[in-house]
Amino acid sequence: MEYFTTLIIEDEPIAAEGLQNLLSKYYDDFLLLDMADSGPKAVKLIDHHKPNLIFLDVELPGFNGFEVLKQITHQPKVIFTTAYDHYAIKAFEENGLDYLLKPIEPIRLKVAIDRFKTNQLAASPDFQKLFDLLKTPKVNFPKIAVNHNDKIIFIDIEKVTYFNAEARYVMLNIDTGNRYLSTYSINGLEKTLPENFIRISRSLIVNVNFISIAEKYFGGNFRIVLSDKKQTTLETGRKYVENFKKLFWTF
Repeated sequence: MEYFTTLIIEDEPIAAEGLQNLLSKYYDDFLLLDMADSGPKAVKLIDHHKPNLIFLDVELPGFNGFEVLKQITHQPKVIFTTAYDHYAIKAFEENGLDYLLKPIEPIRLKVAIDRFKTNQLAASPDFQKLFDLLKTPKVNFPKIAVNHNDKIIFIDIEKVTYFNAEARYVMLNIDTGNRYLSTYSINGLEKTLPENFIRISRSLIVNVNFISIAEKYFGGNFRIVLSDKKQTTLETGRKYVENFKKLFWTF
């Protein structure tokens, strides 16, 4: 039997595993050859395996998905996976590319696969133009999607107090104290969240609207108290102290 060969290129383990599980329903037609979690590894695997199709994350360690496409010699069909807002998605549509917005919905994956199988998915030659569109200023968007109890729910972005990375996972925290597992990376969130979200450490992004107290702490860092139900206390990281201080006061 002849298969369509494919690669998954995704640096977030949860997102990669989720896409792999969804794609397993189509293994009668698709053969998953391998998975890559960085730009350099993606280039190597694409040119080695020469797949028919790749699922390509935009933000990758090493270099991004668009730079991957510039460096490969084999040219597969491309389905982007992205955490970008609807303006960026519109850019994908206008450039004739398909995309999957994370967290990926099974129905949306089926649509993308059907487009590929009917040869309606075509790669755009103008990847740089698309990348430039993705670098437009941040836009306030009202909700963020998360996985919860095998469902996708939508959280009002202004109810989010902070995001924190725990090992390989990122948790979304809201004002009531509830927590949800996010498929986004801290780096990806930093680039796409509204301006009232700032990164205060390697593993923390906080909504400044919930900061009630900031006090000097050990090593030149700051201890921050939030006005959420739990009165959460967070600490800045040394690398991010200066950016934090510039946003509020001059000490």
